[in-house]
Amino acid sequence: MASGNEPQPSPGSQPPDKLMPGLPSYPTGFRAAPPPRAPEPPPPSDAIPLPPSPAAEQEPPAPRLTPEEAAQLAFRLDRFMVPLVLALAFLLACFAISNSDFFMHLATGRFLADSFRQGQFQNLFGHEPFSHTTEGVYWVNHSWLFDLILYGLFLVVGGVGLVILKALVTMALAGVLLLIRRPGQSLWAPAACIGLAVLALSPRLLFQPPVVSFLFLGVTLWLLTRRETGGPGVASCRHLWLLPLLFVLWVNMDSWFVLGPLTVALYLVGEWLQDSFGPARAGPDAPPPLTPTPLPQGAGERGEGADERRTLVGVLVVGLLACLINPHHVRAFMVPPQLPLVGPASVLQGDPGLQAAYASPLQAIYFERHIGLSVAGMSYFALVLLSLVSFALNGGPGSSPEATGWRWWRGLLWLAFF
Repeated sequence: MASGNEPQPSPGSQPPDKLMPGLPSYPTGFRAAPPPRAPEPPPPSDAIPLPPSPAAEQEPPAPRLTPEEAAQLAFRLDRFMVPLVLALAFLLACFAISNSDFFMHLATGRFLADSFRQGQFQNLFGHEPFSHTTEGVYWVNHSWLFDLILYGLFLVVGGVGLVILKALVTMALAGVLLLIRRPGQSLWAPAACIGLAVLALSPRLLFQPPVVSFLFLGVTLWLLTRRETGGPGVASCRHLWLLPLLFVLWVNMDSWFVLGPLTVALYLVGEWLQDSFGPARAGPDAPPPLTPTPLPQGAGERGEGADERRTLVGVLVVGLLACLINPHHVRAFMVPPQLPLVGPASVLQGDPGLQAAYASPLQAIYFERHIGLSVAGMSYFALVLLSLVSFALNGGPGSSPEATGWRWWRGLLWLAFF
């Protein structure tokens, strides 16, 4: 039995079930879990959706160039590429004269100048004055005018001036090639290709008559592709008659003058094929009408092509006759001695010291380090690849000229000079 002196528990120290009957009992030190929340009601179907957050928005597409901005960009590229290519052509040709035949041309020019000054015209042409082993053999010196001009310039400007002059001729060649493009075409893409062509040509830029042939061939192509207007919407072919005058000068400068009439002939065949299989009636390659006389529908284009072909035939015939205006007459028509087909070139190409001068890119010896395995030598194959890509983009011979700009004469010239 408890005594009356025992302490009585305070009300706050008694367990909760004793103070508030009906509550469940929990272990001492734990709290009751809060009651679960009622689920939120779904939003009404007619609620207005909230706009997406700025982070969830997609980035706007990159702005495209407007035609004005594209034209301005092309103009800036033209202003950058054209001077760069002209400077490259000048620098690639500006090196010291190292070919020994330069002195042969210089001596021949001195011999001709002395003979003209003294009035000694007997055996002036056809006889080589520097060799006794060629007695009785007719000597065809195609470059007699080149030799005479070379000697005169050497007396005036000296060797350094001749090197600068050769560099200027190469730069003029690059400038003429820049003119051979479609009307309205930008210059930066042709300039890049011409720079690659000059780089591939640089090993051949010796002080020799073929340098003049490079320039004359470029002028021939420019005259053939140039469109001259004789009036409102009327094309003229009068400028093509400058080609025979060019051939007269060419035949007295270098043996490669045959490239002039050959280029005209290939261009003529190409225009005939173009008019027969795919005439360009519209687009940048379509020629303007050659005559203002109205023609029946479908006959205008044929008449224009026929008039141009007749002019080209006349230019070709007169050009061939003009090539006879030289001291050697018909003897001038011969295979250039640099071709290893006939003559001494077939023997000289076996000489180890002259292999680089006669090596072809299609020969295995071309890929040797001292011959063609260089940046300049490999540039030739880059040009071939770019030309094939260009032909592929233009659709080939069976495509429409209006849609692609395919021209037969381009393909023929590419095959001929490949």
